[in-house]
Amino acid sequence: MTRNIQIDVLRGFAILLVMLVHTSQIVEGLTDSVMRLFSNGARGVQLFFIASAFTMFYSLEKRRMEKNCVINFFIRRFFRIAPLFYCAIIYYGIFGSVWNKATPEIGNIITSILFINGWFPSWINSLVPGGWSIAVEMTFYLFIPLLFKLLTTEKRILCFGLASVLISVVSKYLLSVHPLIEDVNLWSTFKFLWFFNQFPIFFLGFLLFWWVKNDTPIVRVILICVSIAIFCSLLRNKLYVNGCELLLFSYIVIKYPIRLTTIIAYIGKISFSAYITHFAVLSYLSTLSIDFASSLISFLVVYVLCVLLTVLLSIVTYYCIEKPMINLGNKIILGGVYMKRATCVENGM
Repeated sequence: MTRNIQIDVLRGFAILLVMLVHTSQIVEGLTDSVMRLFSNGARGVQLFFIASAFTMFYSLEKRRMEKNCVINFFIRRFFRIAPLFYCAIIYYGIFGSVWNKATPEIGNIITSILFINGWFPSWINSLVPGGWSIAVEMTFYLFIPLLFKLLTTEKRILCFGLASVLISVVSKYLLSVHPLIEDVNLWSTFKFLWFFNQFPIFFLGFLLFWWVKNDTPIVRVILICVSIAIFCSLLRNKLYVNGCELLLFSYIVIKYPIRLTTIIAYIGKISFSAYITHFAVLSYLSTLSIDFASSLISFLVVYVLCVLLTVLLSIVTYYCIEKPMINLGNKIILGGVYMKRATCVENGM
């Protein structure tokens, strides 16, 4: 298995986890203990973040000698994310979902188009379900070229990662002391979802890249993961402790691949489409009378249907929207290269 396929495996596990937690939210009758168990599926988003950080560094490493590397990076990222997300804005703005049935405000639409909805408590996740993570990702991309130049050693990654954790803790404290809105539940959600609380997770992806690139021994990886987890547990931050568990899991998946994950790798390949579309699939399934004697059986049936229908729908959106737009971005980059070459020839350079 190539490294790209192994990253797709991570993404495949991530989207399956995300669908797990969202399926549990629409199936009635599940006990509190079962709901708590399935709620761990939400960490699939953080697994996405780790895989994304790894991929960004991996991509820049391969293209570091490319002219206009930074500009090309942003072009690729925009055409990778924006077209399908804009389609989602239109769809969920018209049809809504189980998670959002209100008519979107014009400000919500504009901030989502600009990927800055993640900075507004009322709009962070109220148009496109799961749109908060897209906003976090796009904000994260702004820092990638600079971080790639700065984080050239394991020590630097750890130091910057520690600094990001401290910034997160301080900012969360300040937001708790000085809430900007009266809705307590919405403010609590915003504090968890917003960029600075999620930012330290991306540094785990940078660590993953460094370890894989340098073939770091598994013993050292385990010791560092445990050390970071202990430090974060002292801060009473379960999110970052879970992040360390996901980091170790990611390293094992990449370094010790197994062939049984081929199907999961394909799901990972179309995982962005799956992330966007599975909310629509679950909204549809929630209108059906899928009610067995056991709530667990009902959950399993809905989950399997969600995965199957989402994969089918995502194949369509991937090949009809994602892939053509990615190719368009690449053509724009190649067009710029050819234009520069032609100018150089005309000027005798």
